Amino acid sequence: MLDNEKYMGRWVWNKTEQRRDPRTGRRRCFPKPASEWVIQEDKSLRIVPQDLWEQVRTRRKESEPELAWWNRTTRMLLSAGKSGEILPHALAQHIEYVLRRVEAEVGKLYTHVPETIHLKEIELTAEERRLVNFVDFIGEGRGSRTLAQALLESERKVGALKEELESLRR
Repeated sequence: MLDNEKYMGRWVWNKTEQRRDPRTGRRRCFPKPASEWVIQEDKSLRIVPQDLWEQVRTRRKESEPELAWWNRTTRMLLSAGKSGEILPHALAQHIEYVLRRVEAEVGKLYTHVPETIHLKEIELTAEERRLVNFVDFIGEGRGSRTLAQALLESERKVGALKEELESLRR
C-alpha cells in the first residue's frame, strides 16, 4: 500500500509487454522502458494528501537501511569473534533471519529448474525418436551422406541433452 502511487492519484499503464519466451515458448511479461509508460495524474482520485505521502516516503527511507543493519551485524560478528565473546541471543536471531532470507532467495533462483528439466526431457525424447527413425531409414537401405550427417548431429544432440539433464538434476 505504501508504494502504490494510485493512492496519490497517479495511474501508470503500459509498464510491461507480453512476449513469447524463446527458451520455453510460454508467454512472459517483459518490462518496457519508462519512456513508453502511459502516466495519468488525476488529483481528484488522490486518497492520501501529498505532504503525508512525502512524509511516509521519507520515513520509510530512513527506517529501511538494510545495508546499514548488515554492516552493524557484520561488525558485531567480527568484534565478537576477535574477542572470543559468546554471541548475544539477539544477534543469533539476526543471523537466523539472514540465513532464512538467503535460503528464500536461493530458492527463487532455482524455481525454474523443474520446468527446464521437463522441457529438456521432452526435447530428449523427441530427439531420440528422431534418431530411431534415422536408424530405421538406414536399415531399409535408403541411406545417404546427408542422412549420415543428420544421424551424427542427432547423436551429438542426444548426448548434449543427457549431459545437460544430468547437471540440472544435481
